[in-house]
Amino acid sequence: MMKRVLKFGSAVLGTALGVTMLACSDGGMAGTTFETENDIALTILNEDGSPASNARVLVRRMDYLAGSSSRDFDDTYGVAGESPVSATDTLAGIFNAVTDANGQVSIKADKKRMKATSYVIEARGEKNKAISRVSINETDSLYPVEIKLAPPGAVSGQVYLPNGVRTATVGVQGIDYFVQTDTLGNFVFESLPEGSFNVTGFVYNEQSYDVDGETQVFASKQNLGFTSTKVKSSKETEGVLIGKVAEPVDDTVKIPEYQFETFERGVASWYTSASRYASATLMLANADKGREGVVAHLTYKNDSLYNWALMGHAFSKMQDFSTMDSLVLWIRGSATADTQWVSISFDVLVDSTSEYKSGKAWAHRGVTAEWTRYVIVPSDFQDPVTDTNGGNIGWDEVKSHVTNFNIFGGGKSSEIWVDDIEIYGVKNFERP
Repeated sequence: MMKRVLKFGSAVLGTALGVTMLACSDGGMAGTTFETENDIALTILNEDGSPASNARVLVRRMDYLAGSSSRDFDDTYGVAGESPVSATDTLAGIFNAVTDANGQVSIKADKKRMKATSYVIEARGEKNKAISRVSINETDSLYPVEIKLAPPGAVSGQVYLPNGVRTATVGVQGIDYFVQTDTLGNFVFESLPEGSFNVTGFVYNEQSYDVDGETQVFASKQNLGFTSTKVKSSKETEGVLIGKVAEPVDDTVKIPEYQFETFERGVASWYTSASRYASATLMLANADKGREGVVAHLTYKNDSLYNWALMGHAFSKMQDFSTMDSLVLWIRGSATADTQWVSISFDVLVDSTSEYKSGKAWAHRGVTAEWTRYVIVPSDFQDPVTDTNGGNIGWDEVKSHVTNFNIFGGGKSSEIWVDDIEIYGVKNFERP
């Protein structure tokens, strides 16, 4: 029996504050074992300036949030009171290493392994810790980075827990630390490196279903909010508050529009999935081509009509879109409208005990290499009588109990960019 895991989270992209980043170099570092190109060349020093041998080095993407997926952990470098260090996973932007006797280590930064985006580098000595932030570009370069260890600090605070939630997870953006709150939402990080961080509260759940002989695990993550805090060596930061007390909803106020997703907080609240012979990778990217800010960038391999690859968002509970007037979003691809397209779907994914039927309602649009604003209205979804492909059961069967929203990449090309998803005419649905 095959086990398929669909993961998603809702991290908030952190801001690099109060951290030194060394400039790129055109050559190697004389007298070291570093390669001359495609490397992050790290030198880790103790507080007194001596080389920090056998220091643990953890490299994570800037939008990484520990504890927000079901990733298996390898506790080889685990330390009491800290989260374990996950095994290296280049697709997820996770790299682990240990310094040599000279306090040095080299991490390959070529585009096949380390994607062009921003990373947080953390060094952990026997007692002291430190971080640096670095941005990898599309060109081959050597990134010499020197990190000096310092005594860690502590952070304590509280997450406002919604009704029915007994405990939450708290993660620190960009580094491998997470803790569980008590039933009042209180939490403590006893040992964090000095620097400025976003601290995020969330509730992570998994549910397993048997679908056509395959065990599918659907992971949901409810974001409870975040706050920025500054960690100082040998000091404790208290009173960090995450989220807010829930306010009564005024049902007399009509809300015709929701900004569903801008991707300014990252893509961790979105998952990817693909058929057996396809693949999909989702990253954050600069908008370019006349748009500003950051967008979602889906890279996929999908060379057959029988294969599929997608990016999607799973709601923590069923959503009622019966009153939806329209869905609006911006998309660009890398080909022409007659060779590349996207399929946009609202799905119902339930087990055999549910009163509802699993399936989807979807619409298809050709895409080009220029940003285009697409408007999807209920009448655009495929007729379930004439089109049963992909489990299409039609908008009327899906609209009142939607569990997932997906964007499929299709055609001869292999990448799309997505920005600013808006939904009109729906009240009180869950946003990422």
